[in-house]
Amino acid sequence: MVYILQADYTHEEFHQRLRDRAEVTGYVFLEQDELRAEAFREFQRRYLRTLVGEVLQIYDARLQPRFIEQDRRINIPDHILARILTEKEVYFDIGPRQAVGIFYRDNQGEYIIVAAAENLSGRKRLEHLTTILACIFAGSLAVIYVAGRVFAGRALAPIAAVNDQVDRITAHDLHLRVDEQGLSRSEQDEITRLARTFNRMLERLEEGFQGQRTFVSNASHELRTPLTATIGEIQVLLNRDREPAAYREALTSVLQELQHLKSLLNNLLELTQTEGAAGSGEEIRLDELLWEAREALPPAVRRRVQITMGELPQRPSSWNSGATVSC
Repeated sequence: MVYILQADYTHEEFHQRLRDRAEVTGYVFLEQDELRAEAFREFQRRYLRTLVGEVLQIYDARLQPRFIEQDRRINIPDHILARILTEKEVYFDIGPRQAVGIFYRDNQGEYIIVAAAENLSGRKRLEHLTTILACIFAGSLAVIYVAGRVFAGRALAPIAAVNDQVDRITAHDLHLRVDEQGLSRSEQDEITRLARTFNRMLERLEEGFQGQRTFVSNASHELRTPLTATIGEIQVLLNRDREPAAYREALTSVLQELQHLKSLLNNLLELTQTEGAAGSGEEIRLDELLWEAREALPPAVRRRVQITMGELPQRPSSWNSGATVSC
């Protein structure tokens, strides 16, 4: 955009110089009746700064060259000369030259003055401007690249710190947390919010792993009892020969233990399915759950379990405000 504006200004400025040149030519040559062509050229050489490839021509109203011989380097078409007579001032180009034609009237008659020249100095300035703009553009790219790397590194440094801290947390040290205070001074900073999100996720993972460990520990304990009893019964049977009735009694005991083991396995499978559907948001009445759990116990064990409940509220949503359940 700078180059286009400068080129347009240079073009217009040179047009104005050519127009001034044409007016000076008309004043000096036409207003001074006694001034000959040779004298004008001497005046032009001594007092006027010659332009590169300059051409000055004067035509009368019949489009014939007058006073100054027509320069053979250019040939101005008649339709342009006629256009100058009509529009009084016309700018046009002749090859590499810019030209202007003006209508001039004095006491001798009507004339057309044409001034043309090459804007060599303007082209030099535009080439110099192009070099400057190219250097500034290349330098700006280098500065923007370096500044972008620096500022991007500073902006992404907290994210890299969060990534390093999270990468160091494994399944064995889920108690660790991302340092929220050392990341940003602003409480509403996006990096701080990201760290808090990671910490909440780590809390959920830690709770899940802790629940899994508890489940495995309890399940192992519950499964060990019937297995130990079964192994003991079989070892006793194999210790010495026994009567068929003794074998039948021992096998009955082993069968009961295996049935108990099967019941435990089924309960564990149901428990895992219940944990998988725990996020459905379904409400469960604790009193009904306790009674169902008591009814699921063997009759011999069920008689030893007593459930005592305090006064329950009418609305289930108020249970957290004071209801007590004890067994």
